[in-house]
Amino acid sequence: MEAPGLSLSAAKATEKIIIDSGASSHMTGAKDHLYDVAACDRTIIVANGEVANATTMGKLDIDMQNGAKMTLTEVLIIDDMPMTLVSVPAHCRRNAACTVSFGQGKCSIAVGSTAIATGTLEMPANVYVLNGTMSMPTSATSAMSTTSPISNSDKSTLWHERVGHVPLSTLKHCSPLQLGLPTDLAGTLNTPCPACVVSKMHKATAPKSSTRTYKTG
Repeated sequence: MEAPGLSLSAAKATEKIIIDSGASSHMTGAKDHLYDVAACDRTIIVANGEVANATTMGKLDIDMQNGAKMTLTEVLIIDDMPMTLVSVPAHCRRNAACTVSFGQGKCSIAVGSTAIATGTLEMPANVYVLNGTMSMPTSATSAMSTTSPISNSDKSTLWHERVGHVPLSTLKHCSPLQLGLPTDLAGTLNTPCPACVVSKMHKATAPKSSTRTYKTG
């Protein structure tokens, strides 16, 4: 479940790249710019409370004004999203040496002591816009292609593992409660969950024994 700190209506211009310290994942509506795409199943809750679903994610290259190139991974495609969000937490999780600083209307993204990207505060939206442009996939990369949606059974396995191996019956009971769970989960798993099988195994208890000390004489 994601909670970006920016409403979808906050930025008006299409394809602006916003540096967002509140989003837990990178997101974009510019699906033609993504490559190495894969199916996913994510529920997104935006700042205004609206819920969106992401079923595809991929990589996105951004050409910076200083000549550097920044590659974002696991970028979620959100249909009709009017901008691209660069998630500060996601970027820092991927690279422990990455730091992001804000101040005096500027934002700087650095790896170690090297600044790789900058952003500028834009008013009145009060958002930091990245000084760069999105690259189109080239022949050297895998361009956007049609991906097969996740089957209900695979989706059930994914969510069973994602939330700590909760029984599917419990997940299906929670689905209508608007907790971010899919509503089309299968009733059973295709194959037994190996982790659940192991956790339910019992070892035979050691036989009871007594120790006595005998004194001679």
